[in-house]
Amino acid sequence: MLTEQPKKRAPLIRGTVSPPLPVPGSIPRPPYVGTKDVPEIAKEIQMHDKESIVHMRAACELAARVLEYAGTLVKVRCFSALPLLCLT
Repeated sequence: MLTEQPKKRAPLIRGTVSPPLPVPGSIPRPPYVGTKDVPEIAKEIQMHDKESIVHMRAACELAARVLEYAGTLVKVRCFSALPLLCLT
């Protein structure tokens, strides 16, 4: 029986860091906040065991359900009801 080999991906490369956004003071800051230091990117490929994969799948499934539910809360607004005076 042949087992499917995982596809190899290119290693991550460092991107551009966006400007900081405001964060409430009640949220603890990681040690690199306020410095020019950027956390290192791991050079080795992460390998996950069966248990962690089960947890990741459950987290992804929950995220998909949350996203689907959030979509039901969004209302499309139509501006065709605006008075003609506003459009001229």
